[in-house]
Amino acid sequence: MKKILLLVVTALMVTWHSANAQQDAQFTQYMFNTLFYNPAYAGLDEGTRFQVLSRAQWLGYNTTSNGYGGINTYMVSANAPIQAINSGIGFHAVLDYIGPRRLEEYQLSLAHHIDLGKGKLSFALRPGVNGVSIDRDRLVARDQNDQVLSQLNNARSYRFDLGAGVMYKTKDYYVGVSASRILAPDYNFGINVPGLSFENKSVPHVYLTGGYNFFLNDTWTLTPSTLVRYITNTPSDASVMVDANLMVDYDKFIFGGLSYRYRSSDASLVVGVNLLKDKNLRIIYAADLVTPGQTVEATARTSHEISLSYALPFVPRLPRPAIKTPRFRY
Repeated sequence: MKKILLLVVTALMVTWHSANAQQDAQFTQYMFNTLFYNPAYAGLDEGTRFQVLSRAQWLGYNTTSNGYGGINTYMVSANAPIQAINSGIGFHAVLDYIGPRRLEEYQLSLAHHIDLGKGKLSFALRPGVNGVSIDRDRLVARDQNDQVLSQLNNARSYRFDLGAGVMYKTKDYYVGVSASRILAPDYNFGINVPGLSFENKSVPHVYLTGGYNFFLNDTWTLTPSTLVRYITNTPSDASVMVDANLMVDYDKFIFGGLSYRYRSSDASLVVGVNLLKDKNLRIIYAADLVTPGQTVEATARTSHEISLSYALPFVPRLPRPAIKTPRFRY
């Protein structure tokens, strides 16, 4: 007879294949975290930017998994232009904790830019490594001698994967499409129990992003944006999720806006400020509120997200000056 532990682990496997617990992490600040969703963003902005982000989803929500129920996500990223070859490079690492399960991402974004019209068209590939692991200490079992429990000491699996993206960006607007987990590898936890399989196949995710800057005057800017996610091999009524945001910016100093997430019914507030002389230091806070009617407990209806980023001063690449001599000119 299978124990509670077996039921919990099996539920985790099923949940991983559902859109309600998508394999890629979820961020409310998607409009300031474009690199995560599209590798073609690497280097499109002037200068090098470093970013750290922390998200606590469904704060206060607990399950029987030793009190671990909420979703906690941590991310670091950096991206920079390579002006000499009209390219960009980026990197991000993500730790995503969902109860006893931990998802890891270590991704390198390699983009090439083409001047087109008033903007740049960027193509990118994203090689990287994804990992999945289960923390035995976060599980509750009735029988400590359960065959599954005894093999969970090092239940982890890492696989190579690929992503790709295309983006067009001008001063006024941007639009992009991308995909992650293209190779859809299987993750094997090394658990060997007769009659049971713990191999899990990842599924590709497709993203469409876009935004437009309405410059109302010299100081005020209004920016609507959206993020559409499509998760393959999921039920049709849960495979698509849409985020929409309307942001107001004052003099590139303070900004704020409201978001709504279709499917999960999250309403969000996003506020931020750019500091220092060149406004290179950016701090953003976002709060989500799950609207009534969802299954999340009333005490866990809020999610909180904060990010800190810094952009190095941009130094434009100057043309090589001509060197004149009495005999030669280079």
